[in-house]
Amino acid sequence: MYMIPALEEYTEYNITVCINDSTCAFSIVTTNQAAPSAAPEEIKLKEKSSTSITIMWSPVPCDHHNGNITGYVVMLKKLDNGVSRSLTTRGSTMEYMIPGLEPSTEYEIQVAAFTIAAGPFTNDSLLASTLADTREGGSDVGGVVAGVIVSVLFLIGATLCIIAAIWLMRRKKSTLKGLFSMGHFKVTHKRRTSPHSRDIQDISLDQLSTGESLAGGELSSEKDELKRRR
Repeated sequence: MYMIPALEEYTEYNITVCINDSTCAFSIVTTNQAAPSAAPEEIKLKEKSSTSITIMWSPVPCDHHNGNITGYVVMLKKLDNGVSRSLTTRGSTMEYMIPGLEPSTEYEIQVAAFTIAAGPFTNDSLLASTLADTREGGSDVGGVVAGVIVSVLFLIGATLCIIAAIWLMRRKKSTLKGLFSMGHFKVTHKRRTSPHSRDIQDISLDQLSTGESLAGGELSSEKDELKRRR
C-alpha cells in the first residue's frame, strides 16, 4: 500500500503498478471533490425594488471548480447594524432575487460557489440599496389610481342613467301623443231641462275639434237651445 501525495482535487489519474518490471497492473482513479478554489466573478446588480434586490454573477473559472458546482451561497449584510444572513440557491443558475428586504436600506452582498463544500466568497462585494416604499407617508400610488378609476366609472354610470331617463321621457311623450292622435274618448252629456239623459257617445279628437258628434251635431244644437231658454 502506498499513498500518493500532492494530487489535485477532482482529477482523474491513470495509476500503474509493476513487479520487477515484468508484471504490471493499472487503474484509473479520480480524486475526491473539494470546495472551489476561486469565487464567482463580476457580481452585478440586475434590478431592485423596495423589498428585494436581484443580482447576477459570472461562473467560477473551470480550473478552480474542484468538483461539480451544485449551487451558490449568497451572503447578505445590512450595513446600518451589521446583521448578516446567508441564502442558498441550487443548480447552475447565476442569478438570484433576494426577498424580504427593508425599504431604503443599504446592503453588502457576496457570492460563493459550492461543490461538497463552499468555496471563497467574492473579493469585491456589491453594495446595493433598496428603493423607498411609496406607501410611506400616505402616498399610496396604487390607492390613488384605484380612486381615480372608481370616480371615472361613477361619472360614466351617472351619465348613462341621465341619458336613459331623457330617452324614456321622450318615448313616453311620443307614445301619449300617438294615443291622443288615434284614440277615442267617451263623453257623457246630460240635459238639465230634459227628464232623460243622453246616451254616452264615442267622440274622436277630430270630432271634438269641429264640435260634431256621432249623432250629427246634436251637441251644438242643444247648446243653442239652452241659450234661448235662458
